[in-house]
Amino acid sequence: MKSSTDVAASPLFALHKHLEGQPDDTAAWNLYTLLLEWSQLNERALSANDTALACESATLSVDAESNDSRQTQRVLQSNRARLLSALHRFPEALQSFAQLDSIGGDDVDTTAIGLVV
Repeated sequence: MKSSTDVAASPLFALHKHLEGQPDDTAAWNLYTLLLEWSQLNERALSANDTALACESATLSVDAESNDSRQTQRVLQSNRARLLSALHRFPEALQSFAQLDSIGGDDVDTTAIGLVV
C-alpha cells in the first residue's frame, strides 16, 4: 500500500516544476501548500503558504478591497494559522487567526477551507 507521501510525490513534483516557471502563481502556491500539508510536510507547507501570501500581497492593486481579494487573503491566512497550530507554534497561530478578523469579508466561510488530514 502506498503512503500519502508516495501518492503525492508526482503531483508535488509537477507543481514544483510549474512554480519554477511561474513563481507568482498564488493559486498554484496554495495548492502546493495543501499537497505538502497532506503529505505531512508541515514546515515546507508553511514556507509555501508564506510564499503564496507574499505573491498575493505583491499582486494587490486598486481593488485590494474586492471580495475576491479578501477571500484569497482569508484562505491563505487560514491555512497559515492551521499549519502553525499543527506545528505547535500556538502564539503565532493565534496571531494569524486574529488577523482573519482584520481582513474582513464575513461572507467567507472559513470552516471548510483547506485540507483535513
